[in-house]
Amino acid sequence: MKKKIGGYKRKNVKNHPKADTKGSVYVHILVAEEILGRFLTSEETVHHIDYNRSNNDPNNLMVFKTHSDHIIFHGGGESILQEDGTYIAISKENKCNICGDTCSSGAKLCMSCYLKIKAKNIPSKVLLESLVYEKPCSIIAKDYGVSDKAVEKWCKKYNISKPPRGYWMKNKYSGVA
Repeated sequence: MKKKIGGYKRKNVKNHPKADTKGSVYVHILVAEEILGRFLTSEETVHHIDYNRSNNDPNNLMVFKTHSDHIIFHGGGESILQEDGTYIAISKENKCNICGDTCSSGAKLCMSCYLKIKAKNIPSKVLLESLVYEKPCSIIAKDYGVSDKAVEKWCKKYNISKPPRGYWMKNKYSGVA
C-alpha cells in the first residue's frame, strides 16, 4: 500500500531499518537501496534529479554520501560519481573576472581587483581639499556615486580636515556659501 506524504510516496515494509513506527518507508529510499544493492547509511541522502518527489524512476535518483554533499550540489556544486554508486559534491570555485584568482562565493572580483577599481574613483588630495570647502560631503558623495562615509574615509586617508559641524548650515543662512 502506497501513501503520499509531502509529495513523497511511502510503502509499508515492516522490519526495514528506515521504517517509521507504522512500518512505512519512502519509496525513493527503497529504489535507491535496490540500485546500490544494500541499505542506505544514516548519512546518505537521496536526490530527485527532476525535483519531482513522486518520480522514483531509478534514472531520476542520485544517492549522495552525506547531507552536506547534497547541500553543496543544490548550491551549484558539481556531483562526482563514486565507485560504490554514491555521489559526492564539490563546490565550484568562483574566479575573478579580471585576474582569474579565486574569490568568495557569488563575487565577480577578488578583493585585490575590487580595491583597485574602487581606488580609481577617488579624487586627488588637492581636488578633495578644495571640494570639502566648496560643498557638503553628502553632495560630493553623490557626485562620485559613493556614501558620505566613503568621502570621510578619503579625507582621513589624505589627512584632510573637513569643515566643522554646522559649517554648511551657518553659511547657508549667512549668505556666504
